[in-house]
Amino acid sequence: MGDLHNQVDQILARPGGKIEPIPEMKPLPKYSYTETEERTPFQPAVTQTATKSNGITPDMNRPKEPLEMYPLDALAMKGIIEHKGT
Repeated sequence: MGDLHNQVDQILARPGGKIEPIPEMKPLPKYSYTETEERTPFQPAVTQTATKSNGITPDMNRPKEPLEMYPLDALAMKGIIEHKGT
């Protein structure tokens, strides 16, 4: 314990370093908001209505696979199985 006290005393006896002052901040230019053609930040954004797409959609009437019977929060990854050469 005496060695620890000696080392702390040596460290505290060292002269302190000089800390440079924080650089002075330049003032930012002022911005005046005029709502000419811009969206107002104080109103909710206008949402576009979803259009029906003819793209690929899931088949909700298909029979479910065995893992789909469990809720997602009940599943947990426990490991990975690897096979040499694959």
